[in-house]
Amino acid sequence: IVLIILVRIGYGLLVRYSPSALGRQQFDSARGTDWWRTAQQRAADSDYTGAAHALYLALLGSVARRGLVSLHESKTTGDYLREVRRRPDAIDLPRFADFTRSYETVIYGIGTCDQERYTRLNNLAGTLLGLLPGSTDSQPHARRAIP
Repeated sequence: IVLIILVRIGYGLLVRYSPSALGRQQFDSARGTDWWRTAQQRAADSDYTGAAHALYLALLGSVARRGLVSLHESKTTGDYLREVRRRPDAIDLPRFADFTRSYETVIYGIGTCDQERYTRLNNLAGTLLGLLPGSTDSQPHARRAIP
């Protein structure tokens, strides 16, 4: 019985703290992956954790293309946030920080993402990427939307 309990605890920890298959693809995949589209597809399949990873990769790819961060697999969300803070006028920094905190809570705190949390992440990322309604040139944050 003790062995069964230990195996169950070990399995639970493995599931909670191991990165998803999507997360492991972050630096192995071709740079041309459309992570925004991948996130929407994953969410449509109710894989909200995979979708959250894809949103994060879409956002990182976008800020990297603008020269705001340099990508490296050893960097944390905090490392990227510190890099982005060096040029606060180039991005909607409060939204980027909010996305980062929410993503960290979901992935590293809770370990999984549900539909409600994904919707919040999707709205933040979509606004930052300029892909949602309300991110037009008439909006103050649109000047800093990420291409």
